[in-house]
Amino acid sequence: LTHILNAIVFAVFGLEAPYVKLIFLALTFLLDTIGILLLYSAACRFNIPRAISFLTVLFFSFVIIPFEIWRFGNHYDHHTLFFTMIYVYAISRLYSDTNFKNIVFISLVGALLVAQSSMNSYVVPVVSVLVVVLLNRKQEGPDIIRKTGIILAGPVLVCLIIAGKNYF
Repeated sequence: LTHILNAIVFAVFGLEAPYVKLIFLALTFLLDTIGILLLYSAACRFNIPRAISFLTVLFFSFVIIPFEIWRFGNHYDHHTLFFTMIYVYAISRLYSDTNFKNIVFISLVGALLVAQSSMNSYVVPVVSVLVVVLLNRKQEGPDIIRKTGIILAGPVLVCLIIAGKNYF
């Protein structure tokens, strides 16, 4: 996904534009800001006190700024951080309410995270299944299996597409 975002910036502004590094930096800053807001919202949904959530997110935002400037915003780590923060936010929504819309949302966000980084193809399915099982342990087995299947559909489909692309 990082290469797609970089290609969009190059297509819109051109390859030889002198300010293209600043555009990457602005895009990364925007993604990091949205990610920080989502992380704060997720922390509040997990019933962490707002002051502690704010201080933690404030510290985290100060930590990622130097790395953002050092790499001129075109390194893939910030995009992975952004999609990870959306994934944490999706888990917090599922923590608040385990309805069908939140289950589909975490499946789609998990698919985006798997598409961004190959390491996430191992982490996302395991974490998603554990979250569903722990949040629904008082429900019946078929309901848990159905929710787990829906959550795994997105990430597993992306893994199969990537594996098929690499195999053929």
